[in-house]
Amino acid sequence: MAITSNALNEAQERVRVCRETGDRPGLAHALVILSSELQTAGRHDEAVSAAREAAALYRELGNSAGLVWALENVANRCTAAGRYPEAVEATQERVDIQRAAQNPSGLAHALVTLGSNLESAGRLDEALAAALEGTAVYRELGGSGGIAWALQNLARRYTAAGRYGQAAEATGEEAGIHRAAQDRPALAHALVVLGSNLLSADEPEQAVVPARESVEIYQALNSLGGFTWARQSLDRIGVVLASRQPFEYTVPRPFTVEASFAPGAPLATLSRNDNHMEVFAVDTDGRMWTSWWWHGSWEGSFLLTGHSFPPGAHVATLTRNDDHMEVFAVDGDGKVWGNWWHGEWKGWFEIPGHLFPPGAPLACLSRNDDHMEVWGVDGDGKVWGNWWNGEWKGWFEIPGRTFPAGAHLVSLTRNDDHMEVYAVDEQRRPHASAWGGEWGQWQAIGSYEFPPGSPLGAISRHEDHLELFGIDTNHQVRANWWDGNTWHDWVPIGTRLFEPGSPMATVSRHEDHMEVFVVDTDGQAWGNYWDSEDWHEWFRIRAEQPFAGPAHLATMTRDDDHMEVFGIGRPGKRTAAWYMDGDWNDWFLLPAATTPLPDEEIPPGHERIFTLGREIWVYSTVGMRLPLYCSEAQLICRQDGSWRFNAFMRNTETDGDCQFDLYLRLSGVSRPFDFRLSGELGAPGDKEAARIGRRSRGFLPEQRFQEEGHYDALTDPAFFREVYTCAATFTIPPPGWNDYIVPPAEEPEE
Repeated sequence: MAITSNALNEAQERVRVCRETGDRPGLAHALVILSSELQTAGRHDEAVSAAREAAALYRELGNSAGLVWALENVANRCTAAGRYPEAVEATQERVDIQRAAQNPSGLAHALVTLGSNLESAGRLDEALAAALEGTAVYRELGGSGGIAWALQNLARRYTAAGRYGQAAEATGEEAGIHRAAQDRPALAHALVVLGSNLLSADEPEQAVVPARESVEIYQALNSLGGFTWARQSLDRIGVVLASRQPFEYTVPRPFTVEASFAPGAPLATLSRNDNHMEVFAVDTDGRMWTSWWWHGSWEGSFLLTGHSFPPGAHVATLTRNDDHMEVFAVDGDGKVWGNWWHGEWKGWFEIPGHLFPPGAPLACLSRNDDHMEVWGVDGDGKVWGNWWNGEWKGWFEIPGRTFPAGAHLVSLTRNDDHMEVYAVDEQRRPHASAWGGEWGQWQAIGSYEFPPGSPLGAISRHEDHLELFGIDTNHQVRANWWDGNTWHDWVPIGTRLFEPGSPMATVSRHEDHMEVFVVDTDGQAWGNYWDSEDWHEWFRIRAEQPFAGPAHLATMTRDDDHMEVFGIGRPGKRTAAWYMDGDWNDWFLLPAATTPLPDEEIPPGHERIFTLGREIWVYSTVGMRLPLYCSEAQLICRQDGSWRFNAFMRNTETDGDCQFDLYLRLSGVSRPFDFRLSGELGAPGDKEAARIGRRSRGFLPEQRFQEEGHYDALTDPAFFREVYTCAATFTIPPPGWNDYIVPPAEEPEE
């Protein structure tokens, strides 16, 4: 709602009087004042009109100083109205006038303002050029206040352009000017911005220093608003620092046996959401394992107990929604079994009614939250399917064509009302059957030949596109696509050749990208990609130890900028390589799949030592958010009931006292038995100061901390046996603030 004030009425009256008396200089001045009052009242278009009329009058009067003032107001009124191109036009005229008049102070101010207007208009390169010139002119003039203001604006232009490192340089220089002038409020403001710019430049370790100082200055100034703003900025930096520290380190359970997987055996993957990945495989003892990644780290390996399968059996997986996973496989009797997860794994169940070759490949998919479908090729070469809509409905045949017994199938869905299944028949021809309410006839795809029953890859990038991949009998990787109307002919992908019928993995990160992965006969993993124009040449995903020949690979994507490829290497261990933001990262091993050694094979013992297996950098939980060094953390438990928990800590970089917490929790023991080690460290001094015990604010900068005690339960042989054979986790909690940093109670009175 527009507001009418006494000031606005007075401004309107003055304009009326000047018009009636013919006082043109007075009218120009009055119109500028009126434009300001109209803007305050929210009448932006009228405000722009008044300012423009004033500028026109000053232009007619030849009053350059008045015109510059009016143009500045025109730009301000246009900016308030969101009319940024007009603001740029007015400020550019102002720059031209000051440049022609050789007025450096006026030119510098106009250039800095022009940079702001150009940024609002989306012209970032020109905005940065104007800000740089304005800063240079202020430097020539030599006034610290003008330079600081120009640097503040220059940093904003750099930030808008995504050039955060240069923004931090400009803000750092601004902070130096305020420090030299002992202008503490301005210094505190600049330090908050500097911390934010350094964080955006991916330098949180440097960002925390100015951010903490800004908190301390606002605290000393008793400015609650400033303190709160600075604390919020520091907290954001702390979150990033915390995410970079090893929050947890798990000491594995001793006396375990690690599972082995057949080199090159099949795997299956799925992702429920951007923060989750899961990998499944059947080991050489016929047990199915899953390893899962959650919010940045691989959490471990879990045995899906209750049923066994042929060693290296194929696994099929799907997810119906973010809170559901399903896994399927064919056991040694040819029966299809499933298991499902909804917060926890629920156990194996049979999908009865039809038999398939033991360990045979299955294909599965989910069209929507309430539907699942699974298919396989039986011993007679017929394709059979089953579907779930609250319950499994029973096996049915997709008739009309046969395939080699246990042939590979691949399936996909383009939308909620469509499914397709593909396989290669005995005549070496790929065929497809599609469902759009009912299953259609099998259709041959193209004229190229592929080994009977060999693996295919399939992708649907969007509703009107399907893509099929295979390695033909001439060793060539080929692709075919459906464009909403028809299948095309098979096209080669690159020039590298692979063993006919080798397994392949395919993935699409977004609508304009596809990727295919294959392992050659030398065990080297290769990839190729399509990026909306053409397929490229093959690239190697190098590994120190190659796979065993044409191994199975599995792949997945969590988001547009991420891919992961998995395989089972020569030592029988599951391995993965990952791609993010344009680069492939090294192969690494997934968490070991281990089971406890039988009790009768565990030797007796009277002491269990839990050791933090590496030196780490942690972040202070209280007081400071800079790195601390931790080594030699160790818990010793003895059967006589005694225990001792100790760690060596050093404050390496902070400029004051800080406090830490280190926790150790035992896993799988029947009685509570957790430990906490806390302490305070002073600011780092030289080695001589530490040697003679010189203290900073009352605390040594480095020392060994220790807690010890007695726990009667350890003298119980059964409980000590639990402790002797359990796992444990060292934990450093997320950063927080200590009690001695107290926010101001209220804003200071003026």
